[in-house]
Amino acid sequence: MISRTSVLRAGALLAAAAFAATPVRLVQAAVSVDGKEIYEGKGNCAACHTREGTGTSMAPDLTDGVWLHGDGSLAAIDSIVRNGVAQPVEFAIPMPPMGGATLTDDEVAAVSRYVYSFSH
Repeated sequence: MISRTSVLRAGALLAAAAFAATPVRLVQAAVSVDGKEIYEGKGNCAACHTREGTGTSMAPDLTDGVWLHGDGSLAAIDSIVRNGVAQPVEFAIPMPPMGGATLTDDEVAAVSRYVYSFSH
């Protein structure tokens, strides 16, 4: 026979799991929206990479899966956004850290996830 305590514990665990899962989904949804806004606005990314991420004569294409300064992982993109590219491999114009903007850690994470989504 199942005790009342076991039922209460199971119910509490299910409630905790449901509560814990909800904020993650909300944060992930918010990151995508904020990342696009930062990419196209405050982060200055679209000025050189275009709104679609297809690149220009000043900056590489972010949609083709070819990464000049890393392996294309989210961690590598985050590092590039955060630190910039002082000596580009194929382009004459360096990328300043955070596109020359002042971004919070959350904004860097959001724009990095957005850039990652272009080719993944």
